[in-house]
Amino acid sequence: MAARLVTFFRYSWEVSALAPSLTGRLRFLLATCWLLVRVYVPILPAWPVRVPVLRRGHRLSVVLGQYPDIEVLRELYLEDEYPEDIGVRDPQVIVDLGANVGLALLDFRLRFPDARLIGVEPDPIAFNTLRLNTANDPNIHILPVAVGGSDGMRTFYSSAESVVSGFKRTRRFQKAVPVVTKSLDSLMNDLALPRIDLLKIDVEGAEEEVLGGCEHLAEIGAVVGELHTGVLGIAPDDFYRRYLPGFEVDSTSLGERCTFVARRSIPALA
Repeated sequence: MAARLVTFFRYSWEVSALAPSLTGRLRFLLATCWLLVRVYVPILPAWPVRVPVLRRGHRLSVVLGQYPDIEVLRELYLEDEYPEDIGVRDPQVIVDLGANVGLALLDFRLRFPDARLIGVEPDPIAFNTLRLNTANDPNIHILPVAVGGSDGMRTFYSSAESVVSGFKRTRRFQKAVPVVTKSLDSLMNDLALPRIDLLKIDVEGAEEEVLGGCEHLAEIGAVVGELHTGVLGIAPDDFYRRYLPGFEVDSTSLGERCTFVARRSIPALA
């Protein structure tokens, strides 16, 4: 038990380096302690916490709803999971499929202050935190729907570990919930989007059906995201060749998943 606590404090102290000051780091530690205690004492109220973060020279107050959100924060902001060069300049429309709690959207806002941002997140637990993180930005539109291969209703397996929520049950503790599902084409039509300059996709194994059925791929300028090879059972190069034609892809393997950036090798339609 003592060893676990030491590991936890080392981990939390590492991530707390994102805070703008020593006082901020201490606040960060207290917040993460609360989230950890809630894991072991689930009858405690599910109060989210706010942690101070310094990102791209700006002070943010980021809402974390569950303990696994700390790892998402570490990957995106401390390790910079997605590179600076994403293949588009001054994107006007950015769509985030699998927006989770909104940390990527907040970062996109700092990078591209004039862009229209759209976040799509079907998991009800993550969506509650996403709503809090984006509430003060009228130019971020969030939708509690899933994106898949077709329109309709689907069973979605929700979890406090939102990074494993998806259409397939992968954990015993996931809860089945009905969700509205849209294809990417329908989403673009519903939102009157003639093009998407930057698409971020992190849909926990639904990448194949999202991109495979998309007839508007030529109207997408660049794609960044995660490819869950362990769920899909497909080699990364085979996936990129089949579902991202016309893109040059840089991919980094992380075990049973990859992060990737797909930049246009053939110009997208204007």
